[in-house]
Amino acid sequence: YQFKLTGMAGHAGTVPANLRLDAMCGTAEMVSAIEQFAIYNEIVATVGRCVVFPAAFNVIAGEVHFTIDIR
Repeated sequence: YQFKLTGMAGHAGTVPANLRLDAMCGTAEMVSAIEQFAIYNEIVATVGRCVVFPAAFNVIAGEVHFTIDIR
């Protein structure tokens, strides 16, 4: 499966933490939930690829594309 999670890109130095919509943080929570789901259901589920946009050093991620392989 292929997914796209959309947040709001912003400069890491000017956007307060409580106002951020960081797509990478949302993706991290989803990856953790996928792992826990797989363990609980005794299946295999792997997030194999994450592509972050805009992928800049000091920019909050506005979009993340990721894949899930479930068996």
